Amino acid sequence: KIRGIIAYDNTLWYELVAQAEKEVVEDLIKRYQNFVIEFNSFIAAHPRVDSSLLSIGDGLTLCRRNDASLKAQNQAHEHDGLKFPQGPIITSKSKQI
Repeated sequence: KIRGIIAYDNTLWYELVAQAEKEVVEDLIKRYQNFVIEFNSFIAAHPRVDSSLLSIGDGLTLCRRNDASLKAQNQAHEHDGLKFPQGPIITSKSKQI
């Protein structure tokens, strides 16, 4: 949903996302540590998402689509009465319009 909020729980994963992998002892926790770190990095770097990580309990991340993604979505091309997403329109002759 546009401007909706998604909440991800446990994004600090027992506070182990800041520890070196060799310091993590329990196998179950160790197995998911890298996944949580990669997920947090992906969300933080995504250009269409604004996010905030709250250090409550095991961490809570709130995400929403940012206004830049809404502007890009609203800026569409019209060609022969059809609306296309932002970007060049390529014809069958590979000529940009």
